[in-house]
Amino acid sequence: MTEADFRKNYEEQAKKNVTNQLIISHIIKEEKIEATEEEVDAKVAEQAESVGKETEEYKKGMDPRQFDYISSDIVITKLFKTLKENNEMYLED
Repeated sequence: MTEADFRKNYEEQAKKNVTNQLIISHIIKEEKIEATEEEVDAKVAEQAESVGKETEEYKKGMDPRQFDYISSDIVITKLFKTLKENNEMYLED
């Protein structure tokens, strides 16, 4: 398979992925969905407890990317909650 063939095979999926990400980002921005410091702290405390450490001790060992991941996880969870609460859900045959 050539590089051109490879790119052609994944072009449509890549377009869908970018479109989906833009839609998600737009909804998050429009709905002003964000993770508060308190929510992040609560999630960090929960993780610390799960490994038997004090929260502050656990925080010191965390990489800044872990805080970003936790924050993103909270935002995505809130996004789906917002979508469920404000839209009618049904299954298609």
